[in-house]
Order: sequence, then C-alpha cells, then structure tokens
Amino acid sequence: MKHTKGPWYEASTGNHQALIVAEDTGENIAVAYDKKNAAIIASVPDMLEACEAIKAIIDNYWLHNYMKDNPASGMINEITELLETAIRKTEGE
Repeated sequence: MKHTKGPWYEASTGNHQALIVAEDTGENIAVAYDKKNAAIIASVPDMLEACEAIKAIIDNYWLHNYMKDNPASGMINEITELLETAIRKTEGE
C-alpha cells in the first residue's frame, strides 16, 4: 500500500464535502462526504508522527530506565500496544 506522507490539508468542494489533499504532491488522498470529518482525516499524518514519536520515547527512554519494578509498567505496556495498533493500521495491517 502506497502512503503519502503529510502534511495533508482540507480543500473545500463548495458543497457539504471536502477533499483531503497531500500538500507536497497535490494528490487527492480522500473525499470526506461530511466536512466535519475532513479535519480528522487531514490530521492523520500529524497523529501518526506523534504516535511514532511517543512510541520511540517509550522504547528508547522509559523501557531502558524505568520499567524495572515500576508500578506504571502495566499502563505503559497498554499505551505501547495502543500506539503499535494505531501505527499498524496506518500501514494497512
């Protein structure tokens, strides 16, 4: 599956729909049939980048420095699983 990295933006179609367009290529990414959903769709690249950054912080810092005997370990593992699921979904898995 081909992914177009962000940023994406919302382009109005003049009716109740909106196009989601890749800023760097001008490629149409999606059509939001309800403009209320356009901002959510357009924010996907930014949310993916945030998820990847948070996961990297957990993997590279938290796991190496704080996991041993930490009461928050279970919660951090749950957060990591949520992040991994969200990232995989963007990759079409």
